[in-house]
Amino acid sequence: MDTNKVSVKIYGQEYTIAGEKSKEHIVNVANHVDFKIHELSQVLKGVPVASLAVLSAVNVADEYFETLEALEEEKRLTERLQQDMQHYIRLWEEAKKNFVHHQEETKEAFKRLEALTMELNAKNDEIKSLKRELEQARAGAENLASAKIAEAEARCKEMENSFFDLQMENINLKSELDKLKRSGGEF
Repeated sequence: MDTNKVSVKIYGQEYTIAGEKSKEHIVNVANHVDFKIHELSQVLKGVPVASLAVLSAVNVADEYFETLEALEEEKRLTERLQQDMQHYIRLWEEAKKNFVHHQEETKEAFKRLEALTMELNAKNDEIKSLKRELEQARAGAENLASAKIAEAEARCKEMENSFFDLQMENINLKSELDKLKRSGGEF
């Protein structure tokens, strides 16, 4: 990698800094150190530059360690979030599987319902057909009964007529017999 050399001013003194980082990065680091020394010099007036530089280095190191701790906390938080995310992904996958399973069960239930509905419709059609047959059988039985009754009535009438004719003939015969008996005749 190329080495970059940059001329910077820190607390009024010029330095040449060389490094593998970009020139912008080197300038930003130098500006930060310069800002920190100026910040301390405002608070600690009359302190020698070497002491300001050491105190600034301590403050920058403190910021560095605080940043490291914050990064570690962020890493732990990120790991927890990753674990939570993995947990929720597993829950989501399980929920999707359950949903798919539920959909399949629902489809099967609808298929069973459809089959049962078709079976019920067939049974209802069969019941209607049997009711029609029963009605026809009843009507046939009633017609047959009516016909038999009419036939029986006709036979009764015929028998009554025959009986009446026989009674009339019997009366006629009795009358002739009586006439014969009165006339003294013989048989």
